[in-house]
Amino acid sequence: MTNPSQTLHTRPRGGRPSAPLRAGDPLPLYHQLKRLLQRSIESGRLLPNQPVEPEWRLSEKYQISRTTVRQALRELEGEGLIYRIQGKGTFVSGAKISQRFVTMTSFTEECIAKGLKPGARVLEARLIPATREMTEALDLAKRDKVIKLSRLRFADGKIVGLNYSFVPHGRFPDLLGEDFREKSLYRIIEEKYGVKITKVKRVMESVQADGALAKILRVRAGDPLLKIDGVAYLQDGRPVDSFLEYYRE
Repeated sequence: MTNPSQTLHTRPRGGRPSAPLRAGDPLPLYHQLKRLLQRSIESGRLLPNQPVEPEWRLSEKYQISRTTVRQALRELEGEGLIYRIQGKGTFVSGAKISQRFVTMTSFTEECIAKGLKPGARVLEARLIPATREMTEALDLAKRDKVIKLSRLRFADGKIVGLNYSFVPHGRFPDLLGEDFREKSLYRIIEEKYGVKITKVKRVMESVQADGALAKILRVRAGDPLLKIDGVAYLQDGRPVDSFLEYYRE
């Protein structure tokens, strides 16, 4: 049986012992592992787009359960430090401007908090019929309509991303009359309709820019982009925005 104050580590083949995790430490084991991986990323020992060791290997290396490893990786992914590609594994996110905007509720407010000047160019703002995917994501009826809002994102005058938002028209009927160039969509919804957006679920993956995205974001076809697919929810649990975003890497 392991002593609660015992240091947990193994010795990798042909090398020094791995950095220890302490069972008696006030910090949970998952948080200790998260901190070790975060330091490796921030120090440059783990480089952008380099694969992170798989769950089974981290579990074996630090003598902890795979559930503990998954929790550490989930938190790092939520903070934009790593990303997953289905069937390929987990990778380190690059030190790029797109990573500054993956954990916030409002792009505009996050830019301001980081000392950057936010900006947006509205490419499209119109009413469209909801697709089956939209009705499922936004909990709508079959013939409901949504407001489609397409915006090019800027930070300090530089293009950083492209956003598509789909908002239930029935819940926010006067939204199309607003100016989305300077003010965030979520701030407008909260102030105009007296509601609060409290949760955002996101799925992130690295993709290659096709010809159309390359032209809009001013990158080369085939260049890597960070794709974010998600849904924002009100305080009462109702979905308010089904969105798709692409950020330059």
